[in-house]
Amino acid sequence: FRSDILTPGEHLASVPDHPFQRFTLRVIQGDPTNVTALERNLTDSTLTGVLVLSQKGPDGRHQDADALLTLLELRHLLDDRPGVRVTVEIGEPANADLVRVNHHEEFIVGERLVCLLMSQLSHTAGVDTVLTSLLTDDDSDIYTVTSHEIGVLEATPVAELAHGLMHHGLYVIGIADDRHAFLTPSLDHHELQPGQSLVAVASRTTLHQLRTQPATIG
Repeated sequence: FRSDILTPGEHLASVPDHPFQRFTLRVIQGDPTNVTALERNLTDSTLTGVLVLSQKGPDGRHQDADALLTLLELRHLLDDRPGVRVTVEIGEPANADLVRVNHHEEFIVGERLVCLLMSQLSHTAGVDTVLTSLLTDDDSDIYTVTSHEIGVLEATPVAELAHGLMHHGLYVIGIADDRHAFLTPSLDHHELQPGQSLVAVASRTTLHQLRTQPATIG
């Protein structure tokens, strides 16, 4: 996985400069409100999502104008790429109502982000285990598991497979084929076809056990 950060020069000092084990981070100096700078950095065909962060002013409050301006530019540049999800952080909920016309976009009120995370942890069984696996210093990572490895010979509901794999220590978060990965919080309406793969959070040890001792899940 790779993440690109487009940020003005004055914010470069706050960007971590240490290497990451599980994804590549590239920092690009530029103005996110400038259409030329945005267009130059949206050419990658593997792009799946864009996160727009609202910077804070000297008083600590979010300044939403630049984030919303960037959003308007993104709408134009990504008009023919509906598969690219755009998430916008803002400070004032009312500002989202002014521009909320595109169902491909998601708005997050900055101060509510931690509250939403805590709410998800308290209401969704298993989320804590997944986040702990990803954020702690162990061998957990995001992997693909082919339909062949879990014995899927025909179209099978992903939710059914996710339930079975969870008992083997794999937590399904999406589907992948030869060209694209589709990550989704809801697996209820998707089927895994022969030749496709599941995207899952798992430890390297768990994945090795599955691949050396295949389990028929489908």
